[in-house]
Amino acid sequence: MTITAEDIVDSFQVFDITLEDEDITNQLIDMAILFNMDADSLVNEWLAYQSRNQQCEMEAIHVDQFQKELKMSRSKQQQCKQEFAAPKNTPSKSVYTHETVSQAFMSPAHDILEAYCSPADKRQLKQVNISPQSNVPKNKSVTSNPLFQSPSMQSASPKYTNRMNSGDVVAHLCHGETVEPTLWSTVKKENSSINIKNLQNQKTFKYMFQKLADTCDMLNDSIELVGEELQKHHHLDQYSPCAVASQSPVVTVGRIASETGGRLHPQSIVLEGDRINSFGRKVILDLQQLQQYSLFPGQIVAVKGTNPTGSKFLASEIFTLPCKKGNVDIVQPSFSDPLHIMVAAGPFTTSSLSYEPLMDFISAVQKNKPDVTILVGPIVDTNQTSVTQSDDIQSFDEFGQKWISSIKAALEGVTSLVFIPSTRDVFHDFCYPQPPYQHGNQQNVTHLPDPATFDVSNVRVGATSTDILFHLGAEEISRNPNPDLDRLSRLSQHVLCQKSYYPMYPPHESVPFDNINSEFRIKMPSDRLPDLLIMPSDLRCFAKLIQGRVCINPGRLTKGETGGTYGRILAESAPNNTVNIIAEVVKI
Repeated sequence: MTITAEDIVDSFQVFDITLEDEDITNQLIDMAILFNMDADSLVNEWLAYQSRNQQCEMEAIHVDQFQKELKMSRSKQQQCKQEFAAPKNTPSKSVYTHETVSQAFMSPAHDILEAYCSPADKRQLKQVNISPQSNVPKNKSVTSNPLFQSPSMQSASPKYTNRMNSGDVVAHLCHGETVEPTLWSTVKKENSSINIKNLQNQKTFKYMFQKLADTCDMLNDSIELVGEELQKHHHLDQYSPCAVASQSPVVTVGRIASETGGRLHPQSIVLEGDRINSFGRKVILDLQQLQQYSLFPGQIVAVKGTNPTGSKFLASEIFTLPCKKGNVDIVQPSFSDPLHIMVAAGPFTTSSLSYEPLMDFISAVQKNKPDVTILVGPIVDTNQTSVTQSDDIQSFDEFGQKWISSIKAALEGVTSLVFIPSTRDVFHDFCYPQPPYQHGNQQNVTHLPDPATFDVSNVRVGATSTDILFHLGAEEISRNPNPDLDRLSRLSQHVLCQKSYYPMYPPHESVPFDNINSEFRIKMPSDRLPDLLIMPSDLRCFAKLIQGRVCINPGRLTKGETGGTYGRILAESAPNNTVNIIAEVVKI
């Protein structure tokens, strides 16, 4: 396997990790060759190591330790394979008799539990009261903050406090090379009240209440609906069954899936047909004749080809959903009456729970006074061990609601607030699609579901807190993709073309996907796709014009123990139903 320095650097750059030290780059190349890994696999191993070690930086000492752990892991895997392959002739050393069983039942209850459970960390045995009715102890001190009263009493992370890149622009989308800095603070609408119209289904719903038959109906209906659109747009012939032998070229429709249930691979792709045309059967998809493709699990496509034996469909052409071109342009707006939007996505604090990044973002909002400020969860991140193991948090619900109230109080009269929840919010409903925060709407404050589609001053905005770009990037396979689109643009185009905020199926293991409610609540409005699509992700920040629509990844406000990024956008409705938009992603 040939691994070059360019492969390593490009793979790490996708996750916004810059390799500046040549020695470290060469060491990573040696590791990839030694352990027979490609560049993407090495990046995945580093991200796993980084998450176990509190988001450590790419430094020589950490790379050395990473290599040691990777070597130990590979050695254990090899040892397990040898033990599994070896004949098991030796009897078990554990012999259970009447006396040993009696002694077990005479031991205390917790000893019996330990006999059935793996040893637990004593810290994990701490019971945390997460009831909404729980009260924080009255003697709990609260630190005063010049912005607002903070529910936290922790000090900021030293790495965050000592950062030197605050205010740096890391990505931009504009007519020139940069956006004039004064534009962000000088534009302001005369009317302080902004009309925000929610376009998602606002009815309450029961989530995670789904029957297998209803799930099957939903999956089948989506294939049939998309199949009709594909047939109309590409002028295709009548669909044929996917698993019936055919020597002559035919066209069939179905959903891309993995034969093994794992990651997609060109040799293990199957096409799941619908009930009307394929009777719900699936067939192996052979892609060897195709010169170009880009596929992911859950993608609904039409395929032209032959099926000589009935068990393998030899694809000669794949038809995907068209992406209707939008009306967005990046010509410098005249700024006669622009819309100024600032957006930040959680987590909003480092492990110290000081919420210093959030306070600094609020200071930026108070300084620039945007028309709309969008805050995308998580507000209290369940992935942060300092949250789940904190002795100061007696009620997650009360802790989260305090921060929402504090944000509202700090920005009252400054901007119109939009809150979008996240499945990583420890105090909110764990399902996707997700209902809004239960905090009640008030003047200039709007709580929206996840995902959300809403209109602001004739600009249609779509947003989701789920990291669909990261999930798609881990599962997508491609061959000679469109050279005009980089990888991040291609992933964003998948979302737009499938007209869904989460087109991947089966979903990532971290997503509590509700199949029944997703049929109507994760789809984008068919009459008009978003002009501005906000998709916070752990991948590299960007702001791009894709098919006449602006897609932006503002990043996370916090990255490990240091500051992250946020986004700011200027949008203006222009004649002929067009929208002029410029955007930047800025270091907090």
